[in-house]
Amino acid sequence: MYYDASKNRERVDRTDGRYNLFCGGILPNVTTACTHLTVNNSRYIVFPQKKQCCFCCDSDHGCGILKRNWLDGAKFVGTDKIIDTNYNKWSKDGDFGYNYFWVTADDKEIPRRLDESGTHITDYLVHTFVNKTFDDSYFALPSYCSQTQSCPLTTICGKLRG
Repeated sequence: MYYDASKNRERVDRTDGRYNLFCGGILPNVTTACTHLTVNNSRYIVFPQKKQCCFCCDSDHGCGILKRNWLDGAKFVGTDKIIDTNYNKWSKDGDFGYNYFWVTADDKEIPRRLDESGTHITDYLVHTFVNKTFDDSYFALPSYCSQTQSCPLTTICGKLRG
């Protein structure tokens, strides 16, 4: 996950989007890379290997970037072991139910897992976390991505827009 709150943008790259709620709904049962690219309060789902892209939804419909302070008011639940490492676990109610968030049990608090009411669980690879500045081109929409091409109404993106 690449995050730049100062410019309201975020990028999440998956080597395989098949089992992701958003990516897998657009290309069901297809094993391919998938990127969530959020720029200017709009989320796009990008399939770089297929050179396909669609507009998912915007921040008014719950598709903006994860705000850096989204855990304000969260409750510390304790420490959980994931595989062989202990992580600090936080709980915060959200729009659709509970949210649990695990981070490394050190001062860096690197994200490890996000559980959104059991319906959408994201595991982060802690060893890939990078805290640095990225070039603007890294967050640019690919040339094959049209801002007018919306993801299908039958997907989670369409439901969020609807």
